[in-house]
Amino acid sequence: MKTKLLLGVALLSVGLSVAPPTIVEVEAQTTHVSDPALRNSYPYNLSHYLEVNVGSGQTKKGSAILIAPNTLLTAAHVVADDGTGRVTSQTWSGNAVWGDASPYYELLEIKRTNTFNPFIPMPGYGGIWDASRDVALVKITTPSRKTQTANTANARLGIYRNTYDLVGRQFLMVSNSINLYGRWEYEYGTITEVRYDGLLQTNITGVKGQSGSPVVVDGRIIGVVSNIDSNSKIVITPLTMEMKTQLFDKNGIKNIDIY
Repeated sequence: MKTKLLLGVALLSVGLSVAPPTIVEVEAQTTHVSDPALRNSYPYNLSHYLEVNVGSGQTKKGSAILIAPNTLLTAAHVVADDGTGRVTSQTWSGNAVWGDASPYYELLEIKRTNTFNPFIPMPGYGGIWDASRDVALVKITTPSRKTQTANTANARLGIYRNTYDLVGRQFLMVSNSINLYGRWEYEYGTITEVRYDGLLQTNITGVKGQSGSPVVVDGRIIGVVSNIDSNSKIVITPLTMEMKTQLFDKNGIKNIDIY
């Protein structure tokens, strides 16, 4: 299904921006997750829509995937301040949704307390221009029934020490965005090159709200959608050994394969 939207070429999350974007018309060649078999199989069944309240009545929206019990993986700019890369004192809550419409729709909550912050961007993340670290974890505080029973055993992260090994590889991307026609959508693409900044270039276009979408190669989540280039092609932030030691290990994420 084609989804045609006006899209800024800066970021794919929905919410705050630091400058007026350049507007271009793009089409996302996505397919709705409509088959019950897909809806209940990995990685589709772990995909979530994420909305974070960042204060002053404003929200940021993106996609995410459950990678461990009550733990979502997404892009850091979906949860952190654009300028500093930090989670502000006004960011106290959020919601996530599994599915798209009843009966395939369940809401879960994310709440911050004085002693617990569920929004965890990659340490050292400096804001929207720090795309190489644009990864975050979000801890679910009030899970839905589906989230509680979700089998995350198949959710494995893949870290490639040499990201050039990913060039030419086909990937699967699963998104949950209000800007996609069917909301819960998937798409196949190809990694075409490793960019000068270490990000992975692809051959497919994106729309707002796809930031944080998992990128799956051979069953392993090798990165998340974080940006688009000047031609509206999706750019991937790959998972790295630095993320393993600074983010995943410290938060109990052990389901990682290293290549």
